[in-house]
Amino acid sequence: MIKVRQVYTRQLREEALELLATSGRSVNQLEQELGIGKGCLTRWRQELAAEGEQAFPGHGRLVPEQERLRPLERENEILRQERDILKKGYRHLLGTKAVRSEFIDDHRGMLSVTGTCKALSVSPSGCYAWRKRPVSARKMANRAFVNKIDMVYNSSTRPMAVLVSIASAKRRGCGLQ
Repeated sequence: MIKVRQVYTRQLREEALELLATSGRSVNQLEQELGIGKGCLTRWRQELAAEGEQAFPGHGRLVPEQERLRPLERENEILRQERDILKKGYRHLLGTKAVRSEFIDDHRGMLSVTGTCKALSVSPSGCYAWRKRPVSARKMANRAFVNKIDMVYNSSTRPMAVLVSIASAKRRGCGLQ
């Protein structure tokens, strides 16, 4: 069974506290009569004593001091993310847009795409378009060549043979482009 959280208005809280102060009933007895959860009146009394007029700001609202801090904390978080982007991707700032887009894609789970794009001067739409593009023929040929090198290296017992095979592959026109 799902338990629905009861929401009490500021007016109800103030009236319940007023009734508690004037009626002479115990906290538990008044909570039962009003159908208020256990401990609510005690907590409300403490909040009113601590915050005064600013107690019970309402559903979704914050105390003015917290309201002032909220945008500053958000800005601080954005600046922290931008700093992290620059720490991780300083060499990518000088790279091509494809290199920067690849960096953004690699760090997508850790950093916000929009903030990373802003820090690396790449448009978010361009970054998303780059992700959808098919792999270029040049990149596929480079991958195939690297796979051949790995295969020769893994099958060879002599590391020098790998260097010779790479040099012969380059002479035949099969090198990285």
